[in-house]
Formats: sequence, C-alpha cells, structure tokens
Amino acid sequence: VIYQGDSLIDGASTAINTLDRSNIPYCFITNTSRMTKSNLISYLNQLGLRIEPSKIFTASQAAIDYCNMKKFKKILLVVPDSEM
Repeated sequence: VIYQGDSLIDGASTAINTLDRSNIPYCFITNTSRMTKSNLISYLNQLGLRIEPSKIFTASQAAIDYCNMKKFKKILLVVPDSEM
C-alpha cells in the first residue's frame, strides 16, 4: 500500500526513491478495475510519484495475460460507457 485516500502513506515516496537509487527492481500490483493504467499513473503523479508504466501491473493486464495464455479467440469486455 502506497496511498490511502488522497495521500501517500508515510515513507512511501522515500521508499520508492531508495529503490530507484539502489537499482532494486519493483512492481506495483493493483486489483482496481475502476482506473486504467494511465489514470493510475496520473493519480500517482498528482500524489508526487513518478512511476513508469512498466512498473504497474493491473487486474486488466492479468486478465489479458490469462486470455493470451489460454489462447482464447474471442473475448467480450463489459465496461461502462465512460471508459470507452
């Protein structure tokens, strides 16, 4: 957990900066389906974090990877109109 509500938890920014400076690989994993990866990156930017898209793994990406692994030929996505 790096944020709660509208703010970063104490030490989150320092911890991420330490990982970056030390070249320690990390990844953010989220189960949210209400935000796209780009929305999440924008939100984290507003909180003061600069996170590369490749460091975020979303529930949507997990679903895509699963469907690719299973070699599904057709997929039906159900999303609100505002996300289309």
